[in-house]
Amino acid sequence: MTTAIAVSADTGLAEELQNLYRTTKAQVGDDDLDHIRNVTAYGQAINARRVELLHDGSPRSVVRAAVLETLYRVMQFSELGHNIIHGSYDDLPNGGEYHSDRYRWDFNVDVDHWKVMHHEGHHPNTNVIGKDHDLGYSIARGMAGQDWFGHHVAQAAIIGGLLAAAPQASPFFLANVARLVAGKPSSVATRCARPPKSQRVMRCSGTYANH
Repeated sequence: MTTAIAVSADTGLAEELQNLYRTTKAQVGDDDLDHIRNVTAYGQAINARRVELLHDGSPRSVVRAAVLETLYRVMQFSELGHNIIHGSYDDLPNGGEYHSDRYRWDFNVDVDHWKVMHHEGHHPNTNVIGKDHDLGYSIARGMAGQDWFGHHVAQAAIIGGLLAAAPQASPFFLANVARLVAGKPSSVATRCARPPKSQRVMRCSGTYANH
């Protein structure tokens, strides 16, 4: 069912965007569930074919399996998990396994870490330096306002390597970003915290000597 919402001429941009969200959200229904189920089935077929090719074992089959693996992971990340964990289908009575709290995401991430990083960090603070710790603001330099660091010289290669190793790298990246969003220090930072003035750090292991 479509909900029509009148927007007055003096409505602010934020309110207009909220109205657009509510209008679009009201249109989500069984057709959208059918679509996401079809995408799931298509992804499962791709993955099944990938496994068959790996069992074949020939160089040609392995290359084709790698391509299918990439397609499957892209679908899992962008079309399926990303949208579902956002809660796109949470309000639908027939949502079933596509509810964000029940969905089993076939991607090597901790869903709770993802929700902290993406929902609490990225979207409320999109492109805000120091608050948005998404990939472009923790590893890559994507805008002129960001400071230069030495590793940015090789960021294209770094990002390419991370994409190739995304299933393995994602848990570490997400855990670190979730820590930053939550304002928690890393174990190394905690170990190397500045001691009282009466002490001097001898080494970054928690061992101190009196000044």
